[in-house]
Amino acid sequence: MALISHIKWFPSAAFIATVLLGAYYRLAYQPLVRASAAQDKELVTLWGRLVSSNEQVRACRGLSIENHNERVMELNGALANLDRAQELIKQRIEIGVATRAKMEQPWQLIDFQIERLQQAGALLRIAKENRVTVEAAALAGLPEYSVDLPEPRLLWPRLDMAAQLLTAAIQSKVTSIRNINQLSPITHPGPTRDAPALEEVAMRIELVGSAESATRFLKSIPATGDRLVALGFTGTVTNKPVFFIDKVLVRKFAPDRPGEVQLEARVCGFVPWPTGQNAGGAR
Repeated sequence: MALISHIKWFPSAAFIATVLLGAYYRLAYQPLVRASAAQDKELVTLWGRLVSSNEQVRACRGLSIENHNERVMELNGALANLDRAQELIKQRIEIGVATRAKMEQPWQLIDFQIERLQQAGALLRIAKENRVTVEAAALAGLPEYSVDLPEPRLLWPRLDMAAQLLTAAIQSKVTSIRNINQLSPITHPGPTRDAPALEEVAMRIELVGSAESATRFLKSIPATGDRLVALGFTGTVTNKPVFFIDKVLVRKFAPDRPGEVQLEARVCGFVPWPTGQNAGGAR
């Protein structure tokens, strides 16, 4: 009888075990599988990004668990060098304090015209002291206001740069400065490309002088501060930013003046774009 009773209870026990097993599968095992799959998906995604970076990003090529600390140190070192280079470049193209102050003020045309006349007068005085002829075309080539200028405050550094370039030519003891032309500027956007960052100011200068004076002038173009003083330059020109020589042409000036050359150079400098809105006007 006991055996018969045990046999009768067996289907019920099997049924209960099946129900419990199904409940475990549904309530415990399946959530565990889903959680594991979710974690696997995140890992697979991260691994895919790592593989993609290794293939597409030069700095990440060959990156592995074994060398990642070394690679991080290399990248941090490269970033520090980049920051240092950026700071050096900023120092070399920095414009004078007085010019920067004018750029931060509302634009007034009358103030610029007065400054332009004063700069022309100062250049003529320096030229007379150094026995250098400054032709009318050179003074006429100083920057002028135009209604189509997108940012007239940039005329302040353009005028300052032109005056410094002419002063450097005069102090180089050239025979004459024949001409200076203001070329079309180039606006360079910032890293996000949604606003201008630098204005490339380009000028073309033409002068006549001895080979020695022409060489001295060319040496002054990229020089600043102490280097200019070492070359024998004085005054405000020693505070100029770096200028860059884009093109240069030197040739004999005239058969009856064998000791002189004619120099034509395209020179450019860079100016940080003014911040804030211009509230001034052409007055």
